[in-house]
Amino acid sequence: ATSPLFSLNGATVTIDPSITLVAGTTYNLRFDSGAIEDLNGDYWTGFASPDEWSFSPNLPPTDLHLSNASVPENQPVGTLVGEFNASDPDANATHAFAFIGGQGDDHNNLFQLAANGTLTTNAGLDHEANATLSIRVNATDEHSASIEKVFAIQVGDLNEPPVFATTATFATAENNGSASFLVPAT
Repeated sequence: ATSPLFSLNGATVTIDPSITLVAGTTYNLRFDSGAIEDLNGDYWTGFASPDEWSFSPNLPPTDLHLSNASVPENQPVGTLVGEFNASDPDANATHAFAFIGGQGDDHNNLFQLAANGTLTTNAGLDHEANATLSIRVNATDEHSASIEKVFAIQVGDLNEPPVFATTATFATAENNGSASFLVPAT
């Protein structure tokens, strides 16, 4: 049995590769009993009566989300930042997440991204050096459709104790009631 879009040869249904299936459109195939022959030449009896199969072409993910886009500075490598997930119009789609090069990938190297979407730090982050970091992420579904998006990660400022820039020695006269010293600190 054939149609302009599909052909059936034995147990193989072939979609005409020269056509473009329209996203969001459902295509129906109807198989009559005895219509499918197996590789031994026997008719497949899996259809006791006419049966229909419906399918839709795979649609790509439509958006990426990050559960948390901030991390305090000076945390150890491996600190959890957040979890990625993808919106996908295909029910039950699964996604793999990865960094991808391109505009906005400036700080990908400062993070680790597991395929399941877990984002952790790959370096100590310093608010004073860079308060906002940019990463570019890709989500790919099980049929290789994908989406990319750039995310800004905020590095939180912590109240850090001062660090003295130099070593200083102080001296004052004995029985001096008070003394003042100025020491540079960062």
